[in-house]
Amino acid sequence: MAGLALFSLALFSLALTTASAEPVACKLHDTTLRLVHNAQGEAVLQNGFVCLQTQRGSITSIQADFAGKAGFGANVLANQGIVLHRESSATGDAVVESGRAEALIVLKDTATEKSIQIVHVGDEIAAENWTLSLRAESQEFVFEASGSVLADAPGTLVRSWDFAPASIYAFYNASVVQMLNAPESASSFASRTPLQRVYALGASGSERDAVGNKSIDLLFSHNDAPMRANTYLRSSVKSRGTGFVEHLAGSAFPAGGDASLDKWTTRPAPSASSAMKKGTAWKHTVRVAANNFDFPAGAGLRKGLQHEMPLRDLVIYMTALYGSPVGTLMTHANAIAPGQQVAHISPTIASPKRGYAGNYNFFDPDSYLGTAALLWSHDAFLQDQVRRVIERNGDFINEKGQIPHHFIDTKPVYAAISNEIQTGPNLFWILSAFNYAKSSGNLAWLRDYMPKLRDASRFLFDMIHPQLKLASVPGSLMIDVFLRSNYTTDTNAALVFFFDEFAAAEDAVGNATGAENLRLLASQIRSGVDAHLWREDHYVTQWDFPSNTSFRDFVDYDANLLAASFVANASRAQQIFRRIDGGKCQKAPTWVSEIYYGPKDTASGNVGDSACAMGRIAWFNALARRRFGDLDTFENGILSPLMRLLEEHTWMRERLNCDGSQNVGRTLNYFEYPSVVVMLLHHVRYGVHMGYREISIEPFGPEVFALKMGQVLVEFFPQSVTRLQFPAGSEKSNVTYRLAPVPRDAVYHIDIGVGQENAPRRTVASVWDPDTNRASLIFEAPVGPLVIVTRATSLKYLREQS
Repeated sequence: MAGLALFSLALFSLALTTASAEPVACKLHDTTLRLVHNAQGEAVLQNGFVCLQTQRGSITSIQADFAGKAGFGANVLANQGIVLHRESSATGDAVVESGRAEALIVLKDTATEKSIQIVHVGDEIAAENWTLSLRAESQEFVFEASGSVLADAPGTLVRSWDFAPASIYAFYNASVVQMLNAPESASSFASRTPLQRVYALGASGSERDAVGNKSIDLLFSHNDAPMRANTYLRSSVKSRGTGFVEHLAGSAFPAGGDASLDKWTTRPAPSASSAMKKGTAWKHTVRVAANNFDFPAGAGLRKGLQHEMPLRDLVIYMTALYGSPVGTLMTHANAIAPGQQVAHISPTIASPKRGYAGNYNFFDPDSYLGTAALLWSHDAFLQDQVRRVIERNGDFINEKGQIPHHFIDTKPVYAAISNEIQTGPNLFWILSAFNYAKSSGNLAWLRDYMPKLRDASRFLFDMIHPQLKLASVPGSLMIDVFLRSNYTTDTNAALVFFFDEFAAAEDAVGNATGAENLRLLASQIRSGVDAHLWREDHYVTQWDFPSNTSFRDFVDYDANLLAASFVANASRAQQIFRRIDGGKCQKAPTWVSEIYYGPKDTASGNVGDSACAMGRIAWFNALARRRFGDLDTFENGILSPLMRLLEEHTWMRERLNCDGSQNVGRTLNYFEYPSVVVMLLHHVRYGVHMGYREISIEPFGPEVFALKMGQVLVEFFPQSVTRLQFPAGSEKSNVTYRLAPVPRDAVYHIDIGVGQENAPRRTVASVWDPDTNRASLIFEAPVGPLVIVTRATSLKYLREQS
């Protein structure tokens, strides 16, 4: 902060409680709860997950081991760490000195909790008392600060947090801001908007150098603690790097006045007129979680767990989710246009520029994938962000029922960047709305929003031939530059899934007749695709009706995998798999087509997507493999290569090469592959499926697993005890749970709302399905309370009870 002079805080004599004999340092591989301090005012609080070190009036180091084994990683703080200081408008080079304190007091020293207070951090003008508390098995420690201005004085008082991770993310009360590697001219973001969470992760390099293996997570909104207002975010490749600054006292905020609010700009020197007034007081509480991986570890990530997801799966899930799709949200004021706050989502994070700059809210299917990942965080805040993005596009349905393909700044555009008209935006936007309603449980919203969704479906209905029951379309479903039209496999295969999903939504809002008609239409389109678009061993690109022999065919992998997911029978699916699995580029999940789309086959000769792999195709590949039980290809050909890339890079590029490497010519820090990895883990491997009035847990591969994300808890252990908890949503009603596979002829006790009075217990037996050759457990229970499913013995138990 050039041009600022910081008043050095006076050093007081330190009055300590009895000092510890052992060294004041983190002790590797010691998972016991420890408190160590010395006569110089240094202290350490440590358990197996976190170790923090203080020096008088500052916190200088926070290290973490997410596994809880005290194998601590790098310090997640930088420079001076966490300090309190005063700023003035005096000229000269900035001088930053650590805070000073009068005393360190041990407040609690038990086997389950340690707590210290650093007394009078500050000087004769302003000071705080800091209380630091750590529990034995906690991922987080609690930082409490209570302070006041003791005498009138010029300048401002701030508490500064200097972070080592490079990319900063902030959750305000209704918006998200993210930044990586900002230039000095745009390194500060001041806001008066209440702030509930700040986290930072990753490193400032590119490609493999972006893996930081460290993160810090601050949570302000919890219990009775208010969200924080009057704050600065900091992001810079130089100077003091990434950080967070809390404005505590002083009449001028932000320093540059209203003109510097809610935008990335240079943080100016405090105004000469800024003054701190005696008697100004405050009290703040922050939960702080550190991590030795690139994802935020706070917000009760492990709270209530008796079992855990395999560590590698959890690390990759969280890194993919909180590193990429969260950072693509551009929902804060001024993010898109000065003086406006709109709900947009970008294809990339800010680093500091964004790929496809000025273009947002692509549902072709980009934002369908990104919003699905955000929804499956099961974080109510992020789910609400998705709702805002969905409604933003819904506000601009045109007279044809067409959804904007994307926005250029704030202007809706109905054609793709290639100027082609696609079916994808309408189809995937509506499916995204259904995803929101199901994952949030917000059926009241779905009921109110259904007229708009029906209106948008007109654009697709109007393409369906009344006799053929196939859609004749103007362009590609989800690869805009590929010239496809007439009766195409990609759109028609997707419409089978689309109308089945629409039918389920109509059922959920009480329109049984509409649901029945939609299911009939889905069945008719499925028959039409099979009858007219199948040739030899795959579905063709397009049929140019009315000529029965006029076909155009590139052996599209995207279209055929869509068909294998929703249309094909087992015999045809196996033929498709043999064709694709015998083709080229097997190391890249998943290639676009067997036959190359040349300049004459693409819009304006754009062959940029003709030789690459796409995350969206990998998604439908995975759905098809799950449908027909091809676990080996799913695990080894799709999921594992993508997980390895995320481990090696944290952020990923837009496309992959034939050998499975990232295509360095494509956009950096792109949302798609990380979002798809979240979807593959949540929906396919762990099989957590939330419907409107049904919830199914059907893992593909794992026999047992645990998943704790936001408001959702699943511990699937069918041989012993399964624990389930899902949010109640807008309608606290019973849902049907389906758990599979479970042991055949097994008996389970179902306990609802354990710990509540009159909690009912029921006993249910598993049901064998000869078609799938497995047993399922099906029962009704309310959402909201914890549901505990305990295996009893066998059917013999039921006979004895009767």
